[in-house]
This record gives sequence, structure tokens and C-alpha cells, in this order.
Amino acid sequence: MKKLFTLLLIVFMVFGLTACGGKKTTTTVCTMNYEGVNVENTFIAQGNKVQSLKYVNSITVDETLLPYLQVAAEDFVKKMSGVEGLSYNWSVDGGTLTETTDIDYTKVDFNALVNLGLLEKVDGEVPTYIDLESSINNMKELGCTCTEK
Repeated sequence: MKKLFTLLLIVFMVFGLTACGGKKTTTTVCTMNYEGVNVENTFIAQGNKVQSLKYVNSITVDETLLPYLQVAAEDFVKKMSGVEGLSYNWSVDGGTLTETTDIDYTKVDFNALVNLGLLEKVDGEVPTYIDLESSINNMKELGCTCTEK
């Protein structure tokens, strides 16, 4: 009986520690199409804390405007270079420029994100993490449809 009690206690402790301490990892995708711009933002979060974010924007324009967009994209690449946890790539296919930005919030310097204009201060302070619930609410307010995968 004592062995059974000890076994049940161990099982309960393992289950309890997993349930309380093991935060669930979720993937939420927010999408929108606005005047020729397709947006897809993918949030990976542990609990309510965003671990990473991937922005994919596809912009379809008249091909005569592509050189201007390419210059802007090249400038953005230069600004982001050297920031650990942050990458930006772009490509052109026909009249569509596709931008991909990956942010690993476990590695990136939040001050650098503020300086690049990719993150805003909150109450005058640089945030220390990204809140998933607030981020999804902001995406929905902008007109995105968000679904957990």
C-alpha cells in the first residue's frame, strides 16, 4: 500500500509540475489582404509570451514601381544587418515584391527593435517581452483574421 501511495504521489507531482510549469507552445497565424498587400504574421508563443514572429508581406504593384520598392528593401536590409535574432529578406516575382522578416525574441535586442521602428516603447520603457494576447488583439483591430494552428 505504501508503494502504491508513493507511486501515485510521484505521478501526481510529475503531472502537477508539467501542468503548472510547462507552458504550452502555440502557433497563431494572422492574415489580411489590404489594397494589393497580402499580410501573414505567424506568432510562436509559450504561454502568453511570444518567442518568435515571422512577417510575410507580398506587395503587388505596377512593375514600374518595383525599382523604388527594391531600393527601400535594400536599405532595410542594411539597417537590420548585424542584429542578432533579426533577419529580413525580399524577392521579386513579376510585379510582386515579397518581404520576410523573422524576429527571435529570445535572442534579439529589444532596444535595437525600437531603434529600427519595429517595436514601440510602452509607457516610455522598452518592453522586455511581447504579449501574445495584446499582439493578436492589435492584429484583429487592424483587420486581420487570426487562427491558432
